[in-house]
Amino acid sequence: MRGQDAVLSTLDAPFSRHPVSVYSKGGEAVLAAMKRHGVQRLVCVTSSVMEREARTGSPFFDGVVRPLVVNTLARTVYADMRRLEDLVTGSDVTWTIVRPLALFETQHVTSYAVGERHLPHNFTSRADLADCVLHQAADATWVRRVMAVATTDVSPSLVAPIWREGIRKRS
Repeated sequence: MRGQDAVLSTLDAPFSRHPVSVYSKGGEAVLAAMKRHGVQRLVCVTSSVMEREARTGSPFFDGVVRPLVVNTLARTVYADMRRLEDLVTGSDVTWTIVRPLALFETQHVTSYAVGERHLPHNFTSRADLADCVLHQAADATWVRRVMAVATTDVSPSLVAPIWREGIRKRS
């Protein structure tokens, strides 16, 4: 980490009913190393579900899918992700938290949208998320703020990301 201008944190853990500490322990380690080496800029990825009252506009997603995932399949993951957000926002580094929606694949970066805390969409492509995170390393627009990123040009079926993230990873 010595000599770096920024840290881009994209920690991930599969959904689990068992206790998860990847986000909080990883965040503690990242913040300690940043302090030790004098690095000030942190761009950290969490999830759109951290915004508890956010809605996508899809009654099925908001009323069925989201509660199932957040309260059952990934309850421990999101609890630890919240601990990470608390660590980051309570730190003295120059942070930005990026919250994507359900992730999916695209061949290239699209003309994605960004906004404050949450966007009323369902999906973010990994290419768009990567592009957004990379741009935040040198952009002060979202410093000490939480931003959302959403893919608006294309979207997959609702089942594919849920299967991949919630069921297949647990196997």
